[in-house]
Amino acid sequence: MTVPFLKGKYMHLYTKDGYYQIGHDIETYPDAVAFFVIGGRGTGKTYGTLKYMLDKDEPIVYVKRTKDDVDLICASGSDTTGMIQFNPYEQINRDYDREIIADPIKKGFGAFYDCTNEEKKFVGYITALSAVANVKGFEMQRATWQIFDEFIPIKGQRVSKSEGTNTLDLYETVNRSRDVRGADPLRMIFLANSTSLNNQIFEVFDLIDTVQQMKTDGKSALYLPERFIFIRLLDDNEEFQKRRGRSKIFAAVGKESSWSRSALANEFAFDDDSMIEKHSLSGWRADYRVKFNDGKLFYVYRRGKKFYLSSATHTSGRLYDCDTDGGKQAFREKVIDLRWANADGDLTSEKFSFYAYVRDFK
Repeated sequence: MTVPFLKGKYMHLYTKDGYYQIGHDIETYPDAVAFFVIGGRGTGKTYGTLKYMLDKDEPIVYVKRTKDDVDLICASGSDTTGMIQFNPYEQINRDYDREIIADPIKKGFGAFYDCTNEEKKFVGYITALSAVANVKGFEMQRATWQIFDEFIPIKGQRVSKSEGTNTLDLYETVNRSRDVRGADPLRMIFLANSTSLNNQIFEVFDLIDTVQQMKTDGKSALYLPERFIFIRLLDDNEEFQKRRGRSKIFAAVGKESSWSRSALANEFAFDDDSMIEKHSLSGWRADYRVKFNDGKLFYVYRRGKKFYLSSATHTSGRLYDCDTDGGKQAFREKVIDLRWANADGDLTSEKFSFYAYVRDFK
């Protein structure tokens, strides 16, 4: 692929004030259908994305996780006092003297309108992933972009196991009518801070190991042309981080705690990848196999009390098919052994996705 030379407003990745310009990546990679923008606290990911869509007059489907999230956004209604600030356009309204409001339509579903010039101009839809089944009958064909904000949940947040497939179902619902009309395909943007690599969206797009390798290699951008996927790992806004770092809460919990490192350094601090290694299999005994996450496989090898999770195939031992309830229940005993080995430093894994499956197995 030939990357175009950009001129004008979006020729730089960041503004002079250190804010991310998603237009730079969208216009550099015009064939990409899915953009993943992770990290960069204080760099204006959501603000810049919504402003770009406004400037380009691109209607959106703005996606949040739950119906309550959508109801909070719509609670602002036509409030312009700034007292209610759940509307993601609030800062844009203040900076550009706009009046973009959020109106509820039904539980977990609403719409944005621009009422700046005393007319109600459609800006986009708002929907919750948990309401996907309820919005399948709605025509959302005007949307050209689907934006999932905060797609990586914060630690401890309850997330549906079907979140990844719900995201794809919503995409298909919106895109189907565009296909019928011969319009360009709907495009997607996923925005989040770097809380954890093991999340439902990375899983359904098979990106856990890809992003982990980017982190290891120090890469900030990657385009996968055969998959039409672009990934951007943003740096943090240094001035913003300096101001946040002076907050007394970081002194209270300790700046080297996982929470502080995630909040300040934005570095997937809740993911320990120190056990990720690739071994020669000399001296290792093939033990058993595990099928997980819709047909993916990893193979367990053992040497004494040590375990290794590998992609190197073997046919020894039992196949635990964790895509079935019976196989998952049978694998539960093996998980206990692997977790004890991990606690003792005796577990290594070729890929982070293998380790994460064991770590987060339920």
